[in-house]
Amino acid sequence: MDTGCSLQGSCCFCIFVRFPAPGKVKTRLAAGVGPAAACAFYRACASYTIQLVCRHSSAHVAIYYSSGDKEADILEWVASLGLQPTKLRSQSTDPCLGVKIRLALEQELAVPGVTKALVLGSDIPGLTKAVLEAAVDALDTHEVVLGPAVDGGFYLLGTRGPQVEPSLFEGIEWSTSSVLEKVLQKATAAGLRVAPLNTLPVLQDIDTLDDLRAWKDTQGTEEVAAMKSHAAEISSSRDCLLKTVEQVISQT
Repeated sequence: MDTGCSLQGSCCFCIFVRFPAPGKVKTRLAAGVGPAAACAFYRACASYTIQLVCRHSSAHVAIYYSSGDKEADILEWVASLGLQPTKLRSQSTDPCLGVKIRLALEQELAVPGVTKALVLGSDIPGLTKAVLEAAVDALDTHEVVLGPAVDGGFYLLGTRGPQVEPSLFEGIEWSTSSVLEKVLQKATAAGLRVAPLNTLPVLQDIDTLDDLRAWKDTQGTEEVAAMKSHAAEISSSRDCLLKTVEQVISQT
């Protein structure tokens, strides 16, 4: 569904989300903090991500929600953030994450004027405007850019059109510590120019209570400084995220 935005720019961010309902999101985190607290964290983190990306220059934004979610619920959630001008799309029903990512990239690169497409997760509290800008800029001179995650996966994958290299998403055991390495190997084998891995920082995605504690303990001054350039709406959403993390951890 297109909720009425005027598409501008040549870049599209595809944010993968689930509707924040207790027991349906962050189930591994819920094992340590309970379903309600895990849901509260995910809602705060995903809302921050959506705010951050939607207010990033004139890039297109497409929110890809889980095929098991109701579009009306996602629309109401996004509207509650004051962000009606965005696209909502259902993720592929294929159970393979690689297929979901590939199809999302292909769909957005098929939009007239879009030459760069980037998929990112919604459970990365360390994401900043500077990270988004660096990823987009990297695609000026490279065909693939990856945001490395602490667990050996990636929190962002971007590619330049007009075509998506399908082999990047084939024969990979997803949700394992070798995902990033395998994607890099496949990109190299396909002859693609990949941005150096240090182009984007290594960030923590949050799956467990240990992940959440590790992120809270390692927030650095650089990340805090990066927040100063954010709009007031983003800063408010960020504050909500930080308070939620404090509350979730304090309950354990």
